[in-house]
Amino acid sequence: KEYSRQTPAVPEPTRHAAVTQDRHTRGRVQWDDPREWLVRAFEAAGRDLATVDAFLLPRAGSRKVQAIADLAAYEEARCIFERLVAEERKDLEPQLAKLYMEKAFVHENSDDIRGAVALYDMAITIIERRVGREGRWELADGLAKVCNNKANAVSALGDKRAAVALYERAVAIYERLVEQEGRRELGNELAAACMNMGNAVCELGDKCSAVALYDRSIAIRERLVEQEGKRELARDLA
Repeated sequence: KEYSRQTPAVPEPTRHAAVTQDRHTRGRVQWDDPREWLVRAFEAAGRDLATVDAFLLPRAGSRKVQAIADLAAYEEARCIFERLVAEERKDLEPQLAKLYMEKAFVHENSDDIRGAVALYDMAITIIERRVGREGRWELADGLAKVCNNKANAVSALGDKRAAVALYERAVAIYERLVEQEGRRELGNELAAACMNMGNAVCELGDKCSAVALYDRSIAIRERLVEQEGKRELARDLA
């Protein structure tokens, strides 16, 4: 039979303005705008900077869509830097290591934790060689940072013992830099590594070691906040 009521009108879809999301992981760690890395890669390779934007996908949409767009740009920059380093441009290795770490943050944001761990391993390989074989100890804080980041990732994968070993290595490096070499600006990084290691050993059931590590982190941040006036760290201390 013929339907007796009037057919309802279908409204036009509402057009929303394109929104650009923040670039950060769930832990609120920011990663760099990949365009900056493409520009550095193109400059190092002597390529025309006017063609950079052709490698940037549209970022309007969800955070996952935008992260995928960023990964595509990062991958192009990575290929350029790796080719140049393979061609004996060893001066670009520090930038390549930093690129690995930044790209790892995007993988973590996209729940590709194993991909992030693989990138951290590549960064560690470069920095270890420069610190160990080449005696560039001034780069050791970068090694501690990437060990700490990898520890966070393997902890998320459930391998707490591997995480503890990596945190322990980061703590040892920061200890030497802060307590023996006077790099007091790295005090908060030492406190953070102690706290992260405390969390990991606590999850393994070693409460006493965890308390000792928390106490150490508290002592460092108390000094930073109360003696050195770094009030911006008060929330971390709390």
